[in-house]
Amino acid sequence: MCICGYYLLLIVLQVDQRFEATSDVRSQLKFLEELDKLERKKHSDTERETLLKAAKSRSKTEDPEQAKLKLKAKEVRLYCMHTER
Repeated sequence: MCICGYYLLLIVLQVDQRFEATSDVRSQLKFLEELDKLERKKHSDTERETLLKAAKSRSKTEDPEQAKLKLKAKEVRLYCMHTER
């Protein structure tokens, strides 16, 4: 997310009555970093699911693009297995 996106998000949060405005910049940055981290994780999970679905997909004609996706899915699966240990 770019700085403009963060700025707009801060404006929305200030207008919304459910959120309390604070002048503590450190906590604001921490909140935005956590939000960015969650967005990256969501994007990563979505990409991983797409790759795994593509890898499980079986077609009679093997498309070169499909083969690349399967290889990438295999790499992702192996990486996940190694990081979980």
